[in-house]
This record gives sequence, structure tokens and C-alpha cells, in this order.
Amino acid sequence: MCKLVTNNPRKRLKRTNFTTSAQQIHKSFELPDLRPDTPLQSSIDWPPWNQQSQKEIVKDIDGVTSKKSMIKRELHCLTQNMLDKKYPSYYWIIAFTDGSASEAVQDGGGGVYIKWTDNSSSKISIQTGKYSTNYKAEAEALQEAAKVLVNSEATHHAKVVLLTDARIGDGPNCWCGTNRQDAQHVLQDCPLLDDARLKYWPEPREMNQKLYGSALQLGITAEFIYASDLTI
Repeated sequence: MCKLVTNNPRKRLKRTNFTTSAQQIHKSFELPDLRPDTPLQSSIDWPPWNQQSQKEIVKDIDGVTSKKSMIKRELHCLTQNMLDKKYPSYYWIIAFTDGSASEAVQDGGGGVYIKWTDNSSSKISIQTGKYSTNYKAEAEALQEAAKVLVNSEATHHAKVVLLTDARIGDGPNCWCGTNRQDAQHVLQDCPLLDDARLKYWPEPREMNQKLYGSALQLGITAEFIYASDLTI
């Protein structure tokens, strides 16, 4: 086949007659038909560009039992030890986010600090509005970090870890672990909110008064919800 193509310069294959020449050679040498019985699929079920990235949510740090019972230096050392072992900076882009609001309900703001794998860093500050809760500030800080990371070429060849102190709910149950987080539980029963309830309602109040009372009473209920960093 090689001699047939190369001995005579006039018969060298060109791009326009490659298919025709191949058919002629196949016919003249009576070669077997090697075409597949079934055609190749035009597409696959999960093309690479549609595959989901592997995500993992880590809520615990080894050695940390309670933030309130441990000193800041100890918390910092345990956290840094976890980061060095699980997310080495030469392979992971590390993004820290935080957000808060004055009295938990106004003048909110957030911050983002990103440490890139080349040891450079980026700092971003955002305002989340005059009337902003802690929750909104935390959420918008995470969104800002995600936007920066998605638009960065550095994330094409490195993994990303987002670090935040925002709380993550596992389900309908309250953080206290005693019951579901419904209105009755939050406004009347949750032991984690005892101090907050005493601050806003020094005297006992019925559930109906907190939910269906006067405008003043409803305003107190709303302030309690905001200050407790809950969303409804």
C-alpha cells in the first residue's frame, strides 16, 4: 500500500481524494470489512464539562470541644494544625470569609481573605446594607468569595477550601438538640435562647401575644428573632 501511494508522485494522496483512494485500495486487495456493527455514540451521559465537582463540608476540628471553654490561642493552634494537614497551601487555595452587623440587625459588612497557592493574597471588604442581619452579611461574604474564585484562572489547577464561622443547619431540629425549630420552640422553649428571651420579655408572655399581639409586641418579637441570628 505504501508503494502504491509513494512510487508515483502523481498518485500521492491529497486531502480531497483520501476517501476515494482508500475505497479503491480496499476493493482491489479484497480487504475484510472492519467497520463496527454498531455506530459510535454521538454523546455520553456525563461529559466532563457537566460533571459535578467533589464537595465536602467539614464542621468539626479535631481537639475543639467548645469555643467558649477554650482560649483563643489554643483554638488557633488546633485550627492551623488541621489546615496544614488537610489543606496544604501549596495545593489548596484557602479562602476565609466573615460577616456581621451592628446589634445583629444594621450596618452589615463582610470580609474575604484569599490565600493563593503562589503565596500571594487578596483582601476584599463589602457592605451589606444599613438594615442587614448577621446572617445576610455572612451569606454575602461567601457569595463574594465564590465569585472571585470562579472567575480566577488559578482555580483551574488547584482545589479550593472555603473557611467560615457561619453555622450550617443539618435539618429541621434546633441547635439545642431538644426539639424541632418551630415557632413554639424558638419563642418559648429553646434553652439556648433563655437569656435573649429574658432580655426582650422580662415578664412572661403567652405565645399568642408574641405572634398576634399589638404592633409594639410584634416589633419586640421581630427584634428578638434578628438578635438571635435566626431566619424565618
